[in-house]
Amino acid sequence: MFTDGRYIGSVLDRNGLRPSRFYVSKSNFMYMASEVGVANVAPDEVIQKHRLKPGRLLLVDTKHGVFVKDDVIKEQIAMLRPVANWIEQEVSLIYVLLMLSMLLFIYAMISMLMSVCLSVCLSAYMSVCLSV
Repeated sequence: MFTDGRYIGSVLDRNGLRPSRFYVSKSNFMYMASEVGVANVAPDEVIQKHRLKPGRLLLVDTKHGVFVKDDVIKEQIAMLRPVANWIEQEVSLIYVLLMLSMLLFIYAMISMLMSVCLSVCLSAYMSVCLSV
């Protein structure tokens, strides 16, 4: 369990070794405990009974008086660090760098071939000039 004064939350480990059950009453109170029956709430006052499942989060916003669902919390946390976007940007950058290095390699090969051709042509010209 945790709180910052506005939010009250609970996290259950992925093994679910410590059960967590909660009731929500008509008077908009939530009772949470590790065992059923800890809070003495009349059955006709209870509008929701549930348990926190392994690996799940429960969050109550006391300012707005609402529950925040597990998938909404996890989505908001995931959006704080959009790893998929970062990877996509890195892959795009790596692709551009790879293309640039390939172009530089092709340019170097063409330059080398041109210098070889030039030296062969020069050599042939020199041999023709010397034989005359």
